[in-house]
Amino acid sequence: MKFKPWGCVGLAGVILLSGCSGGKEAASPKMSDDGKKIVVVGTKGSTRFLQEAEKKFEAAHPDIDIQLKKYGTPEKKNDGGGMQVAPEMTQEEYDRLIQQINTEVLSGKGPDVIDTTGLSLGVYANKGAIEDLHERMKKDSSFKPSDYYEGIWQASEINGGLYALPTSFFIENMMVDTRKLQQAGVKLDDTKWTWKDFFDIAIKVKASSNDEVYALGSNSPKGDLLFSIVESEYDRYVQHDQKTANFDSDEFRQRMQQVKDLYDQGFITQDIGDKDKLIFSQNTMSNSGLLAVMTYLPGWKSILPPTEAGGAAGPSFKAYGGFAINAKSGVKDEAWAFMKFLLSPEMQQSSEFIGIPMLKELVKAQFEESKKLAANKDAFIQIDDADAFNQHVDGMLSLLDQPGKPFAMDPKIQSMMREEFDTFMVGQKSAEEVSKLIQSRVTTYLNE
Repeated sequence: MKFKPWGCVGLAGVILLSGCSGGKEAASPKMSDDGKKIVVVGTKGSTRFLQEAEKKFEAAHPDIDIQLKKYGTPEKKNDGGGMQVAPEMTQEEYDRLIQQINTEVLSGKGPDVIDTTGLSLGVYANKGAIEDLHERMKKDSSFKPSDYYEGIWQASEINGGLYALPTSFFIENMMVDTRKLQQAGVKLDDTKWTWKDFFDIAIKVKASSNDEVYALGSNSPKGDLLFSIVESEYDRYVQHDQKTANFDSDEFRQRMQQVKDLYDQGFITQDIGDKDKLIFSQNTMSNSGLLAVMTYLPGWKSILPPTEAGGAAGPSFKAYGGFAINAKSGVKDEAWAFMKFLLSPEMQQSSEFIGIPMLKELVKAQFEESKKLAANKDAFIQIDDADAFNQHVDGMLSLLDQPGKPFAMDPKIQSMMREEFDTFMVGQKSAEEVSKLIQSRVTTYLNE
């Protein structure tokens, strides 16, 4: 799936861009007092990983001065000497922060390396404010894209260009209890199934069981299942480049009703720990060890998520730590060198690293380590059938090589959907009323 440009819209709000233009005229390099080229790296998130990278990169490149620019409230030291996260911002504060960053970048200013998490990546690309990293890769013989999960990059493209380089990713894993399917006489082909199949299977399995059975275990807000449905084929519902949406449809109203029915009929439970009661389970896997071990349960199988049309191509994922190069930076080569360092084995194994590594060899090594632990009867992982576990781990490793689907819903649209869908869930408005309101609000938003 290709991300569609989102118009001139930030993640937290709309920004008027009448005077904004990226352009590609690079500025002159900024120099430190001791004659080093300055590379400014801007981020809203934690700086601990970047602080480690800064120290190690500068040691290897004494002619470059990495300067971290933390947007928002800085992190502070706690009494024990460690870092603590700054207090959460209010929505209004976050909106102002996003507007500040967008204004800087789209006016040709801003940092040389930009942490794009939560920012208007499609807008930046359309305005020429950031570099196409595919071009960097082609010209750099020392960089081998095949060493990394290229499917993550391909799925994150904007009109064929790669404008942010994720340092890691999370997997949205779905599993099914195959024993419950067999007992109900249900067959599931996860390469073809749809969301309609998901609802039909849940109803049939629950009806065939005398035990307490739930379709899904989730501690998320009730609207999140509807968001998963929309995200599974986002461009089916929202076309950012055309500024159109398709929520005023019988298909969307049917999905709304099906989600409501699952809750009203007690098909979804907040108790996600008791797998014996669940038909399907969905969890975010944030590191390789969890992905290898927590997806292995006797009688359970990892499956591809359903889509509206059927035919899922690969796992769902969330890219993490995406960095872009400012098109007006005067130190683009140095910026690229720093971004490559973030993808190096040294930094991908950092204790401050978050997520599943982009570097294939590290994931494979971590999966092999899981196999060794599983074979050790004294280890904290207790696996009864080591051969079956090894086959499972190999299958998960192969799955990562498949091009996946990014979770990419515009949070502003998600917020609109949540507000209107909540009124349907409590019976205040009909499905038709809510779908038309969502359609109207989203269309207005896309055209602002």
